[in-house]
Order: sequence, then C-alpha cells, then structure tokens
Amino acid sequence: MNHGKITEKDIEYWLWESPEAIPTIYVDAKIRWLARQYRVPSGIIDLLGLLRGKDEIGLFGHVLVVEVKNVPIDSKAIAQVSRYAADIQTIMDICYSGKGYSGYVHPYLDYPREIIKFVIGRKPKDKRVYFEADALNISMLVFDEKAGTLSKEFLPYENGQETEFEILANDPIWADYWEYGKQARAARAYNESLRRK
Repeated sequence: MNHGKITEKDIEYWLWESPEAIPTIYVDAKIRWLARQYRVPSGIIDLLGLLRGKDEIGLFGHVLVVEVKNVPIDSKAIAQVSRYAADIQTIMDICYSGKGYSGYVHPYLDYPREIIKFVIGRKPKDKRVYFEADALNISMLVFDEKAGTLSKEFLPYENGQETEFEILANDPIWADYWEYGKQARAARAYNESLRRK
C-alpha cells in the first residue's frame, strides 16, 4: 500500500478480512465481525464484532466497537467511539430486557463483561488524546501502511501515563488528600495486623 493513498475503507476492509490483526489481552480468543458500517443513533460504526473465548469463569463474549481513521487520532475520534459504545450498550440492555429480537440472548453474550473500544488511525499529534483514551478505556492502534500491520499505540491495560499523573499527584494542592491517604493506609495496616493475631 502506498503512503497517503490508503483510505479508511481500505483499512476497514483489511480488518474485516483479517480480524486476528487486532491485538487482545486474551489468549485463544477469536474476533468475529458482526457488521460493517452499522448505523446507530449517534452515527455509523465502522466495524462491530464479538471477541469470543473462554477463561476461568467460563465462556465470554465482549463486544468490539472499532472506528477507523486515515488521519491522526484525535479527541473527536475518541468521543465518536465512546458515543457508539453507549449506543451499543443501550441496544444490549434492550435485548436483555426481553424487548429486542424476541428475547433471544446469544450464548456467548450470556455474561457480557464489557464493550471494547478501538480507534485505528495515525499516531495522535496531541498528547492529551492519550489521557482521553485512558479515561474512557479506549485502545488506540496505528496502521503501518508499508508493513500492512497494526501497532499498539495505546492500550488502557498497558497504561504509560502514570509518570505525568504522579507529577500531578505531588502538587501541593493534594497535600490534604495525601495526608488522608497516609492515615487510611496506616489504618488498613493496623487492621491487617489485628487479623493476623
């Protein structure tokens, strides 16, 4: 693929044909796409899928909401995928209430744990986008046009933002909270020592 000539539709098609290209934290889990260009009240979801697998609790089926961009990921894309996920949550709630699709519940969604949100595009230019993605539990992936692969730009479960948060947490305005935190930690340690006796 030539740099600058690839479109969002090209990336979307590639992902539709190669769902295994999207990294997940689950071993032996598979992505199965449900729809492309799926219309919801707040817009059109590029890719909607299920991440299905089995863990220590049993079968699971997380819903995947994927927004594809051919530009640097920005706040608008983060907000967009969040709105889509909220729409999907509402649809799922209606289904579980028995008011949707004849009350049928897909066996993999019998215990849906979460809606996993991805934005795929070019590397963000604004550092604040990483914090927005973290706050809203959104994974960002960058498409490498030359290699035809995705790279992990930001995954909430591999958060790299702690340093800046630690700097902010050391601001004097948090002194009272730090003191409260020290007291709470001391109380927990004291209670723990009493339980051991």
